[in-house]
Amino acid sequence: FMDVKGNNQPTFVAHSMGSFAAQHVAAHAPTRVRKLVLLGSATTSRNAVMLELEKEVNALSDPLPAKFVSDFQVSTTFQPMSADFLRRVISESLKCDANTWKGVIAAHVDLNNAAALSKVKMPTLILWGDKDSIFSRNEQELLVKAIPGSVLKVYAQTGHAIHWERPN
Repeated sequence: FMDVKGNNQPTFVAHSMGSFAAQHVAAHAPTRVRKLVLLGSATTSRNAVMLELEKEVNALSDPLPAKFVSDFQVSTTFQPMSADFLRRVISESLKCDANTWKGVIAAHVDLNNAAALSKVKMPTLILWGDKDSIFSRNEQELLVKAIPGSVLKVYAQTGHAIHWERPN
């Protein structure tokens, strides 16, 4: 995609699951990434919150319960989101079937980039909300230690979905 678009060194800005994909590219193709911005991230997704989510998701069947999807999306925020915005997010989330949710969460829980992150050499900014319900402050410290020269910026009174809560 980068070759087709003629963008040889983009800045990667990625949230949560996407941040793990961005970490992978930055670690394994460091000359292809100019800068890296990670929102609501960690070195691994294998923590108590994600393992509990995996259990809940594995019990799902089609059609997906709207309440589950709503509760999940709301749990990623600390600041209240508008009802219209949440309706759109929930509607999009309901487009995936139970097997897709299961596969995505299973793959996410298996992610562990810790060993490769020392290869990340580009400027890296880590953004984290101090009310993040998925990744803890301790996980942010591990991420900062794993990526040489990275900088952590903490947003007060902000949850996991920093880009929704603090878009500016």
